[in-house]
Amino acid sequence: MKILKLFLSLFAFVVLSACEDLSFSDEDSQLPKAKGESRIGTGSLAPANQQTVDETIIVETTDNTPEEKVIPEEEITTIAEDFELTEDTVIKNTKVVLEMATIKTNEHDLVIVADEFFSNHSVIQNFPLEQKAAEQTSGRNGGNILVEAKTASGTLQVALSGESAGVVPAKRSISREERRKLSGRSGRDGRDAIYREICTEVPLSRFMEFSMMGIGGFPVMRRVMGAVEECKEVCAVPPTRGQASSSGRQGLPGSNGLNGGDSGSFHLKALHLSDFQLTKIQNTPGLGSKGGKGSAGGYPGEPGRNGRDSEELCGSRYDFPRLARRGEKGNRGPKGADGKNGEKGEVCLESLVHIQNAGLSGNAQNKGNVICY
Repeated sequence: MKILKLFLSLFAFVVLSACEDLSFSDEDSQLPKAKGESRIGTGSLAPANQQTVDETIIVETTDNTPEEKVIPEEEITTIAEDFELTEDTVIKNTKVVLEMATIKTNEHDLVIVADEFFSNHSVIQNFPLEQKAAEQTSGRNGGNILVEAKTASGTLQVALSGESAGVVPAKRSISREERRKLSGRSGRDGRDAIYREICTEVPLSRFMEFSMMGIGGFPVMRRVMGAVEECKEVCAVPPTRGQASSSGRQGLPGSNGLNGGDSGSFHLKALHLSDFQLTKIQNTPGLGSKGGKGSAGGYPGEPGRNGRDSEELCGSRYDFPRLARRGEKGNRGPKGADGKNGEKGEVCLESLVHIQNAGLSGNAQNKGNVICY
């Protein structure tokens, strides 16, 4: 019995000593990497034979699990410098990136269609603020911008501005012929006095007296059929005053002002908008120009000449030392109508699913899944 107990004790000692050699160290716990794999980040694996590309995007599968999709370089459009449109433009690609760029559309329309739209502190604007058209030219409408994407992210400034109308002449000028047509009518001249001769019989002795004295002129002594007549002129019809002239006509109206351009619009439609923000919105229609002053009025006509009493036989009351009244100069033509200011367009974000954070919220109007500013 004692021999059996001793044998069991020796066997247990040998077994316990062997177990101490089976403990694992941290170094032993590292599993070898599988062939053809490389480690990217924490817990993410990518095949070692993967082609190098510029971008990847995350898409949702039918079971709502995220899946990384590689975008070939040729399917990415990146705008990283300022440029200006010269015609209506469509940018369509899998991904469109605006990288700190300013796009000037002026009066042209811009359409961007992409699976993914990303803007990094970029600006889309129409005309520069307060830009004016050439003289006597209406302001142009700012272009319309439309962005359609599955996902939109980043920050963007939108500056919509219509072109202000060009100035019109401050005062209307008229030709010599036009000025002549505006002149007033001249007054008619007055009639000169009309005289007639009156004769009466006188004694022969009086006729001899006038003849010996050599007196001529009126009264005139004549022998008619053995009788002697004394004739003289008298005022039969007194002279008349000349007529007053009419005033000049009112001048021609001034040039009408021209209309300013509409500011254009911005509309972004996307399935996912939660990571997109409009950091600044400017929406300024173009101003209409002011109407110009009318032309000067016409000059009055010439007053009529007074009739004359050359023989001074009609009495002093028909002596007209003053000319007839002259009319007034015509009033200046009416001012032209001012041009109209352009219409203010809308800046809208439309989520085809829902809007969680649309950025600016100051004057937003929520229309279901559309927010307009």
